[in-house]
Amino acid sequence: MGGAIAEGNMTPAAEFNIWADPEAAAVVLAADVDVTMIGLDVTLRARASAAVQERMRDFYRRSLSLPAAQEPLRRLLQERLAALEKKP
Repeated sequence: MGGAIAEGNMTPAAEFNIWADPEAAAVVLAADVDVTMIGLDVTLRARASAAVQERMRDFYRRSLSLPAAQEPLRRLLQERLAALEKKP
C-alpha cells in the first residue's frame, strides 16, 4: 500500500503507512529496486476469510489495552473490520 486516489484513510490522498512514516517511505521509494504501489482503493476491495477476520477481531480486542499512542492502529482495525462486515 502507499497512496490513495480520493480514498485515503488519513487524508484524501494519504494512506496511513506513508502518512505515519514518510521518511521510511522515501527510503523505500529511493532504493534501487522495482517498487509496485497498490493504492488503498484497491486493497479496500480485498476479501478476508472468516479465520482472518476473527484474528483481526482478536487483535483489535487485545489492542484496547495498549497505550493511547496505538489509537491509529485501533482505528484502522476498527475501520477494516467494519468494511469487511459490509462485503457480501
